Parts: sequence; C-alpha cells; structure tokens
Amino acid sequence: MSQPSDEIPQDPHQRLRELLAIPDRDRSDLIWEEINLLEIEVAFKKREMSSQAMPLNTRIQTHRPSSTASRKPEKRFFKKQPPRSRG
Repeated sequence: MSQPSDEIPQDPHQRLRELLAIPDRDRSDLIWEEINLLEIEVAFKKREMSSQAMPLNTRIQTHRPSSTASRKPEKRFFKKQPPRSRG
C-alpha cells in the first residue's frame, strides 16, 4: 500500500526551496505564510542541532575581563602647546 504524494511528509528544506523558486509576484498570501513558517521551523531546527553539537562549557562564552587590573592602561593624551615666540 503506497501513500498518495500529498500525505508523505516533505523535508522542510526542500519545500522551502520549492516555494522560494516561485517569483515574488506570483506568490499568494498562503504561499508567503508557508514560507514564513518553514523559515522559522528550519531556523529553530538548525539552532537546536548546533546547540546539541557543542559541549556544555562552550555554549555560552562571553569575553569579559574579570577585573579592571587585566585591562591595558589607557593612553594619556596631552594638549599640544602652541609654539613659543622668540623675541
């Protein structure tokens, strides 16, 4: 028993490519809505897969100095003195 092609779940990436192949001017509101939903679904799955692939200790890393002592000292700027007149 084979299923009709309408009932076979399609890969969201493939379906999105098919819908994006339709020129903008020919897309109905229903097609635009499906494109939006598929883009959200694909992005969510991609984010979920990437977070599972990374070890826990590297998932959230921010570069913050632990204290002000570890920063480079700021350069000091001085106003340039006008030349002294000789006279």
